[in-house]
Amino acid sequence: MNEFKKVFLLVKADFKVWAEWLNVPQSIGGFLKLMYHYPEYRRLVYYRLEYRQSPMLKITKRIVSLLKPSTLNLYFCNANIGEGLRIMHGFSTIVNAKKIGKHCVISQQVTIGWSQSGLPTIGDYCKVYAGAKILGEAVRKLN
Repeated sequence: MNEFKKVFLLVKADFKVWAEWLNVPQSIGGFLKLMYHYPEYRRLVYYRLEYRQSPMLKITKRIVSLLKPSTLNLYFCNANIGEGLRIMHGFSTIVNAKKIGKHCVISQQVTIGWSQSGLPTIGDYCKVYAGAKILGEAVRKLN
């Protein structure tokens, strides 16, 4: 699967989860509403488009970023994030994991990151609540 299609499918899956969660129509209008009114969603879309080599994705990122700049201090660093990530508020949140599974929820003021033992891995359907710190080579799975 080419890079553009892979990213498109991730963004589409994220959109479906967010649209259902926020009761927004699953349409272009719904996508634009999420992009305009929800900086957490906008930042997630920008993350999906960052660091991609495909010329089409670079053009897409430029066009999408014109909608509204990302102003939230929500940072994604090198994380391999599965589809359907939801971010609750996203204020002061840093996400730097080896891998984050599908359909996870991350709240505000969360730090997921490196320590001397490495980066954490978070499984599918996990919730990381407000103020949580997950540091080092830890594995968090849904019980």
